[in-house]
Amino acid sequence: MNWYARVTRKMHFDMHTPTAVEDVGVDFDAERFADELEAAGVEAICFFAKCAYGWSYYPTRVGRRHPHLVTDTFPPAVDACHRRGIRVLGYYHVSGCEWAGDHPEWHGRNADGSSQGDGSIPYSLCPIGPASDELIIPQLVEIVTLQPADGLFLDDLIGWKTCYCESCRAGFGRTMPAGPADEGWDDYLAWRRAAASAFFGRAAAAVHAARPDALFGVNYAGSYRHPDFLPPGLDYLTADVPEPESSSLNASLLLRQHATQPLPCDAMNSRMVHWWADWTQKPVTAIRQEFATVLANGGTTFLGDICYHRTAMPDPAVLANAGRAFALAREVEPWVHDAEPVPDIAILNSAASHYLSSRSPNADPVPVKGVHLALLEAGLHTHILTEATLAEHLPAYRGLVVPEQAHISAQACNAIREFVRAGGGLVVVGDSPLADILGVERIGTFDDDRAYLVCEAPDLSPRDEAACPPRLVHGRGIRVRPTTAEVLAPHVAPLGGGPPHSGPPPDRPSGDPAITLNDYGGGRAALVALPVATDYFGRGHAALAPLMAGLVRRVCTPLVEVRTPAPVEVSLLRRGSSLLVHLVNYTASRHPGRPATVDHITPVHEVVVRLRLAGEPHLVGGSDEAWAAVQVEGGLDLVLPRLDLWACAEVSLAGAP
Repeated sequence: MNWYARVTRKMHFDMHTPTAVEDVGVDFDAERFADELEAAGVEAICFFAKCAYGWSYYPTRVGRRHPHLVTDTFPPAVDACHRRGIRVLGYYHVSGCEWAGDHPEWHGRNADGSSQGDGSIPYSLCPIGPASDELIIPQLVEIVTLQPADGLFLDDLIGWKTCYCESCRAGFGRTMPAGPADEGWDDYLAWRRAAASAFFGRAAAAVHAARPDALFGVNYAGSYRHPDFLPPGLDYLTADVPEPESSSLNASLLLRQHATQPLPCDAMNSRMVHWWADWTQKPVTAIRQEFATVLANGGTTFLGDICYHRTAMPDPAVLANAGRAFALAREVEPWVHDAEPVPDIAILNSAASHYLSSRSPNADPVPVKGVHLALLEAGLHTHILTEATLAEHLPAYRGLVVPEQAHISAQACNAIREFVRAGGGLVVVGDSPLADILGVERIGTFDDDRAYLVCEAPDLSPRDEAACPPRLVHGRGIRVRPTTAEVLAPHVAPLGGGPPHSGPPPDRPSGDPAITLNDYGGGRAALVALPVATDYFGRGHAALAPLMAGLVRRVCTPLVEVRTPAPVEVSLLRRGSSLLVHLVNYTASRHPGRPATVDHITPVHEVVVRLRLAGEPHLVGGSDEAWAAVQVEGGLDLVLPRLDLWACAEVSLAGAP
């Protein structure tokens, strides 16, 4: 059995150590470390076997120990943890290496032939070349057999990078482009991702051959940044989510894509305020809120920390505070174990658009993030689907949002057509090859890099405004001519020659549509011709979120909606004949100069959850005794008088089809 699916409380301990650091591990005490982990309720850890500087922390036969490592730290940590029933993953940084100067054949290369490095790390190894069989894979096997770790956590995914070493040149098979402006760049990125996937698949096969029960994981594989990157042989999905924007938001985004993949998953948040950039601990309240978000979305917790180099251990106070946060995880666990995600509204993360639009191997899908945020704040439940799984999963959903994705594979387009024809709802933002479903003809793009839209429809306007003034949208929109679609809102161009200090005001309607709605087969399809998803995520224009959520409600009837005076995240899981409705509250601080950290939770009162369920659903129980249920036409209203951090209600689906 894959133990990752049952281990909820995990910690990761960073310890990247340059050559010049002395007395590494001199005060390491494996027994005290394991005792403190056990006291905090930790079930598994990720501990350093090889860091980003290339140094190992165990008696490696093929790599090199850190020159100032006083005592091996990895083997005794594994032994002490195992005696307490704590699992251990070996952390392995794939490419970083300070000592590879005498192995030039291992080096990743820049387009000019020079050796690649990363800041203070002089050399970056390319696993496509001989380093894979001479160093990397042999070390991975060492870690799970000689130590022996319960699995591996590989970092620095080579799919992020470009390389021009001899092995990559030979593998690509033709002249390699030097950058995105060169011909063949997109083909090169596609080859690079395939080569990286093949390497990790080969490494996983070697590890599993040497130790079948050892788990193999790669940081960010299969994530929203890599919608086509799922190497063979993976045993779990993981990523250390970026925190400068919001750890909770990015954890939710990550897990809503992982929810549709058949592997246990987690999202790693850090205990540091500024991610890996400082040693300051964020409030325990923030960690608890992040844990609630992760668990409610079907993942397991994974708290990142940093070890001191002399002790190779974390601060005891950090572990004590982690224990306070893990106490919440213990409360939530009974409401998530053995549960499966429930489909409702899907968001497409197209690999074709992701790579062809960004021209980068490691870019954030900003339009996807914008729609995810807007629908989350509107109280809707979403998952993120990739093109690879769209045809398989999409029929189970009620609606699909395609945010600013001009490149979609033919197979995915066909799946979307069948979905809408069969009665599904579709919302498209920006350019798309789905004009026939939308009932429009694409003419081109607007000349201006911003525009206004005017829409008086109450379900597409901010809820606290009877009439919404023109909404400015930054970014270049597309021009379309309706063929069968109805125009819901006109496009309004900016007035030429407007005042430079405030930007141009809206002019008269241009005659082009900004929002359209079309009937297609048994379903409905809406188009927003302006890039509202990117603009919403980048500028936080509050009037754009209800617009996107309102269009979703126009084209389909969501399974669940949350009605609250403040945004609450909702997530649905199913276990047997029960529906588990999770709610998570979020209140961020307003301190300038730091990420939006949660340092207190403001309760939300009178939360109403509308469930549209067939049969005879009824409330079975919940994490809070105050839950109440009211039968309504077409379903059930769940009412919670007060939501603090997290709550869950269990609804029986007996009698439902």
